[in-house]
Amino acid sequence: MESETSGLPRFMALARRLFFASSTSGGGNVEAVPSDVARRITLGVLVFAALLFALLIFLIITFAHRSIEQELTRNNASMVGLVQQVVAEYFSSFSDMGVLVSERPDLIDAVRERDVERVRAHLRALVASHPDNSRAFIADADGVLRYDYPVDTSVLGQDFSYRDWYRGVSEDQRPYLSLIYQRVALDAPYVVALATPISSDGDTLGYLVYQRTVQGLAAWIARYRPRPGAIRMIDRQGTTAQIHADAPSHLWAEHELVHLALAGGTGTGHGVDPENGEESLISYGPVEPFGWAVVVSRPWIAIFATARELGWHIVGFALLALLIIGVMGYFWLRTLMQYQRSLEVRNEVVNDYAEKLQAANKELESFTYSVSHDLRSPLRAMDGFSRILAEEYRAELPEKARRYVGLVRENAVHMGQLVDDLLAFSRLGRHSLKIQSVDPNPIVSAVLEEIVTEEDQNSEIQRQDLEACRADASLLRQVFSNLISNALKYSRKSEHPKITIGCETEGDEVVYYVMDNGVGFDMAYAHKLFGVFQRLHRAEDFPGTGVGLAIVHRIVDRHGGRIWAEARPDHGATFYFSLGASQ
Repeated sequence: MESETSGLPRFMALARRLFFASSTSGGGNVEAVPSDVARRITLGVLVFAALLFALLIFLIITFAHRSIEQELTRNNASMVGLVQQVVAEYFSSFSDMGVLVSERPDLIDAVRERDVERVRAHLRALVASHPDNSRAFIADADGVLRYDYPVDTSVLGQDFSYRDWYRGVSEDQRPYLSLIYQRVALDAPYVVALATPISSDGDTLGYLVYQRTVQGLAAWIARYRPRPGAIRMIDRQGTTAQIHADAPSHLWAEHELVHLALAGGTGTGHGVDPENGEESLISYGPVEPFGWAVVVSRPWIAIFATARELGWHIVGFALLALLIIGVMGYFWLRTLMQYQRSLEVRNEVVNDYAEKLQAANKELESFTYSVSHDLRSPLRAMDGFSRILAEEYRAELPEKARRYVGLVRENAVHMGQLVDDLLAFSRLGRHSLKIQSVDPNPIVSAVLEEIVTEEDQNSEIQRQDLEACRADASLLRQVFSNLISNALKYSRKSEHPKITIGCETEGDEVVYYVMDNGVGFDMAYAHKLFGVFQRLHRAEDFPGTGVGLAIVHRIVDRHGGRIWAEARPDHGATFYFSLGASQ
């Protein structure tokens, strides 16, 4: 049998015969012209192969460069995210330490009694509690320095109300992280201060302030810096903490990316590093909630050098790959064809499985309907016989037996309600949708007339004009009925119950909502809301079976829409739903 790989030699033999066949007219040498044509064709094929090869190498190198750039960007962004977290935790511990010391009863008593030695003992302990702490002092409510450690008599009694830390802490009476500033006392280094109010019985006795040097902060964060590259901590005014400098830097203050970070933005971009003037990959992000920012800057030429080296390796690899591809192309094609046939077989299996799953779902719905329907008769019997027992034999039954009979009847009624709700839930799968243009306003009016009872007369119900949608009118009525009933039920215990029914437009989608100011719920359990028989409150507090929201979810899902909720405990809940894009 002839090998399958003989196609190319046969093609070449056929081409040779076409180019070098003898002419039947004239007796001259006819091989010269066909040979020249053959050389041209051969040269054309070689040029085409060379261009194809060059294009392939270009695409591979371009893709590799783009991939490396994306990876470098992700790496830089991950690094700035880590630095944000580390700096935030550092500042948080900085703040927590000040709060802890300022709330010490002995310190408060010492400040109130103006006991200098006891106050300084606390300040000394605060400075010694962390290696980065350099100085601590207490100013009175007007910003006048009264106690300090280490002691510097030149600043005792001096008014520091002009300082940023005083304006910040006195305005909100909460711990405040200052801007970078130059200290007056003890060699005047540049520092960052944490100011915390000292309060007693609602009165502010003064402000505890302790400082860490900027060089210490910068040296601490420098442990995480990339190589090559740098990490910068920047305060709210754009001042940068530096390690080997007498004063902080202001070079980053006008940088566009720093402004974005101080405004709360996070991202990565290309820009010029103002410290070295090099084009750099710069990632930035805020340090919440302190208002500072961090920047990771890496020189682009240095970090992209690997990509250039990789380019030459790619050229060599591409040459080898083209050789292998030329030899293996035929086998790859066969593999692809086999894979395509395999996919077709798998698709047939998946389609068969989907049909079986659909049949199983229908069988399950039918089974649920049958079981629920068959449970009604014994429940009615239980309720009827227990009612006869309670009414006709009441005098003969002891008190405990009468109570037990009453419990049987209550549970039979509750079970009947569960069965009814389960039947309603199962019928949704059998209900054929009649989609049409529907005005929800008369539906909501009819629902309110039907479900609002005397118990709900104190509830304030506000309604907006609802936009029309395409839906099954009867099922839409059930959705509003269940959601409004829930809102009324869970807001009855509020001092001033209030229900709001409205809608919003998001693009081409209308979103309806029902809002209440009731008990609400914890969003950690929101994933349980729409399950059958799932409840987030006790049955004795709020009656119900836990099926209503499952029915609503199924109706919305059958319309191709979505439903979700937002809530807080004791602050009410809002249920939103849409029925897909409006037509």
